[in-house]
Amino acid sequence: MSIRILVVDDEETIRKLLTARFAREGWTVECTEDGRQGAEMAVSTDPNVIVTDIKMPGLDGFQFMDAVGAGGCECPIIVITGHGEKECAIEAMHKGAFDYLEKPFDMDQIALVVKRAAERDALRRANQALMKELEQANRKLEGQLEVKSELLERVVKDTQDDEILVGCSQHIQNLKEMIRTIAESFRGEHDPVVLVTGESGTGKEVVARYIHEATFGSNGGSGGGSGTEGSGKTAGKPFVAVNCAAFPEHLLESELFGYEKGAFTGAAARKLGLFELACGGTLFLDEIGEMDLKTQAKLLRVLQERMIRRIGGLSDIPVNPHIVAATNRDLARAVSERAFREDLYYRLNTIPLAIAPLRSRSEDIEPLARHFLKKLSIGRGKRFKGFSTSAVRALTAYSWPGNVRELKSVIERAVILERGTQIELSHLRQEHLQALREPAKTGGVSMSGGDFAGEGATVVNMPMASAQGTNSPASLAAGAVEKVGEFGLTALRKEMDENFVKQVLIEAMTLDQGNVSSVARKLKLDRANLLRMLKRFHIEAELFRQKKAG
Repeated sequence: MSIRILVVDDEETIRKLLTARFAREGWTVECTEDGRQGAEMAVSTDPNVIVTDIKMPGLDGFQFMDAVGAGGCECPIIVITGHGEKECAIEAMHKGAFDYLEKPFDMDQIALVVKRAAERDALRRANQALMKELEQANRKLEGQLEVKSELLERVVKDTQDDEILVGCSQHIQNLKEMIRTIAESFRGEHDPVVLVTGESGTGKEVVARYIHEATFGSNGGSGGGSGTEGSGKTAGKPFVAVNCAAFPEHLLESELFGYEKGAFTGAAARKLGLFELACGGTLFLDEIGEMDLKTQAKLLRVLQERMIRRIGGLSDIPVNPHIVAATNRDLARAVSERAFREDLYYRLNTIPLAIAPLRSRSEDIEPLARHFLKKLSIGRGKRFKGFSTSAVRALTAYSWPGNVRELKSVIERAVILERGTQIELSHLRQEHLQALREPAKTGGVSMSGGDFAGEGATVVNMPMASAQGTNSPASLAAGAVEKVGEFGLTALRKEMDENFVKQVLIEAMTLDQGNVSSVARKLKLDRANLLRMLKRFHIEAELFRQKKAG
């Protein structure tokens, strides 16, 4: 071990004697006669041991020790005192000196003391190195824990019923086959971006999750019409989603790339970006068409180089997540309007996947509805098992402008508000009831015996409202509104199924455009009684008035 000694003494003879003795041990020696210069040398050269006199011109030994300590030098200090200066030696020890020697001293003795001091310094330096290694290991562990905790937080926030790609249409089957082909081609580095396009609510994030499962899952690509994915291999493969339209320019950049502590006002701690959090998994950039041009330029560089730099950072960080982007905008048009970068568009559009709207694949409506009903019923502790035939017909006939998102909303509303084991036609919202119109088989229906009349009941013959009527409850209600006025709804409802009563109320509210007083007069009901019935059947008069205003 190379030992560096600093000798500070105003007597040239002492300096020469000590230098000669320490050189015999193979130690490196530097000398100075000035305490102030000695303090500067101690800070700059960081010796292993310092030997200093107490009484010197300028800075004395005690002031020298203070200056060395203030400069951050922590090496052992051996002080030399004059004969009979015990008090000075004691004070030096109180200030932290390693040891002291009185003049005249034995050269071998001082060499032995210096060797012990050098051993103490070696132990100190080893402890400091170990503490530095532990600190680095702790920082690395903290970074890993930070990633895990942020991913866990996002999983809790973003998990959506473990939705999968449900459907039996040829479109869905072709989409699954394409995704399996894409997943098989991924190699983990510089894989191309997948761009998912489609109307709002068609399930672009579900497709992104399916790509993730097909890439990392144990059997993500297998499975027929149900589209069941395995998740055995995705446990350590994060799926991180971000809605680019939900953040203003400066916040989206920090969300994607992260920032260092002190990078800007309020940056009290380092934050990892989503690119780092998604490493080894999938990063889903939803609504990428809403991203501002400045962030688009930075994203293009990341996609090309697969390197990011945190805001306020000084070094590039390699990242390797699979990237899936999605938009409901026409990006080609946005490029022509200079609202989207052309180079980024070509980078994103390497593997495009277009999702058809739900109205163009009506065969997927019933499987999706049953999937949502099962998930939502279990989640809310309900006992719904399926749909009535008329409810399925109404759902299938509806055009679904809000696509899969609207379908899920309708099913969720029915599960929350209704009771029973089956979703009936009457459980659906008014606009879906109007979708069910088929040619009538008869011009009227008799309630003298069938499902709607009991023994001795009043016989009511109710012709249909038009030739396009049907025997479904919704269409029966259209003709019933006119005829029921002859007898009063109170008498009739004793013999009618409650669902049919609800249809009569819906049809009456539709015809009178939400005018409660007019409906009450037409149905021979007290207005307060009608309001109670509307509340019981969850019929909102305001919806009919809004329809009129539109």
